[in-house]
Amino acid sequence: MVGCLKFVEWADHPWFIGVQFHPELKSKPFDPHPLFRDFIEAAKKTSRLV
Repeated sequence: MVGCLKFVEWADHPWFIGVQFHPELKSKPFDPHPLFRDFIEAAKKTSRLV
């Protein structure tokens, strides 16, 4: 669908991303989707994200 928002990121937040797809369906145990990988890395760097 043209013009339909698929992804949103909140620039003022350490890690806030919303997607309109299912990244979990693109993940494998040893090859996670970049959203999951990046979320874990952000969590390791920040003691509290909210």
